[in-house]
Amino acid sequence: MGMGVVIACASCGYEQMHFLGTGMSYGTLEAVINLVHYRKRAKVLDALQSGRAVDVGFEHKLYVCPVCETPTERFDYRVRCVDGTVLRPRLRCGRCRSDLVDAEEPIMKYRCPKCRNRTLSDAGPFLWD
Repeated sequence: MGMGVVIACASCGYEQMHFLGTGMSYGTLEAVINLVHYRKRAKVLDALQSGRAVDVGFEHKLYVCPVCETPTERFDYRVRCVDGTVLRPRLRCGRCRSDLVDAEEPIMKYRCPKCRNRTLSDAGPFLWD
C-alpha cells in the first residue's frame, strides 16, 4: 500500500495529490513497465527478462526542482545489472528541465507550481492502493 500527500497553496487554491511509494499491483517492475519512459522501456525489460538484473527498486517519490523550487512527483526506478551498469530515469523539471533532487525539506519551503508563492502546506496524508 502506498502513502500519499496532498499539497495545497493558501494563496491561489492550488491543490495536488501526490501518490508516493507503491501500490498492491506493483509486485514487479514488469507489472508497471508502462510507467517507465517509452524510450527506455525496451532496455529495462531486456535487463529484467534476460536475468541480467541483480537489484531492482522502484517507487513514486516526491522531488523538487532546485531552480524553480517547486515539488513534483515522479516514478523512479533503479535496475542494477551484473555488469555493473545501472538503469535509472533522468528526472527533470517540466518547467525548466533542470535535474530534480529528493524533496527533503518541509513542503512549506517550496514554491507553489501555479502562483510561485511560498505558501504551500501539507493538507494531509492518505493511503492508496
